[in-house]
Amino acid sequence: MLDGGAPLEDAFFPAALAAPDQSGNTSCEDKVATEAVAGLTDENIDWERSHLAWTIDHDSPAIRAQFTRLLHSTKLPFRALGVMVLLQLGDVEALQTLEKDEDALVGLLPGRETILEVRASLGTYYRNPDTQGIAILGRLASNTEAGHLSSASTPIGHISIAQSAAHCLRSIHSADTLPILYRLLSSPDRAIRYDAVFGLDSFAQNLPVQDYTNVVNLHYLRSLPNGRYNTAEIRGFGPSIGAFNNDEEKYLAFWTNWYQKNFLSATP
Repeated sequence: MLDGGAPLEDAFFPAALAAPDQSGNTSCEDKVATEAVAGLTDENIDWERSHLAWTIDHDSPAIRAQFTRLLHSTKLPFRALGVMVLLQLGDVEALQTLEKDEDALVGLLPGRETILEVRASLGTYYRNPDTQGIAILGRLASNTEAGHLSSASTPIGHISIAQSAAHCLRSIHSADTLPILYRLLSSPDRAIRYDAVFGLDSFAQNLPVQDYTNVVNLHYLRSLPNGRYNTAEIRGFGPSIGAFNNDEEKYLAFWTNWYQKNFLSATP
């Protein structure tokens, strides 16, 4: 039951059943998701969130219905689960909910490091180029307050979400992300500055959107044809993390000048 016993099939999501498969039956994975959400309680939500979010590996009307309902829960841990699953599906409303809940998630620290689970879902899977979502990612990437140390002595807090949001912007690197990536060249966080450089370089080299499917085979580093800015000079300024750390100012200066010349000058 959700939020004190409210039934799943209510006026907000009437008869939230999965789309039938070819046999006319509700798909097995949709049934599992429906039953899992129906069985969530205050006592099991942390355990369920830690594994359920990573077992949802397909999209369907039922999946979206069940986890969108969690976005509207009055309880933060339930909303966090909805955010985690729906971010993996590129859902902008989940990103909006994350932005609204960010302070509350940070407020759980130290002890309940739910924010790290949400961060992983955001950075690994969200690749929606929707302009509203891009704007939210920009705001999230700009809040670099740390807060506490994790059990692994890693700074966490707003910085956790900021770094993942910057990684999303780097991975998407659409034209809409460019003004934000340019601003992030001045981020106080080095990891975010590197993602800003990588994102601008990815746009200039006309690289594909980076996601978990093309990272494993490194195809995200293969330029697509007809890249307007893809020159030999550009290809020389796409640094590895080691090269960036060794001469950060060189790369920051190059990409600052490149953006200003091509997008801020009256005659690029």
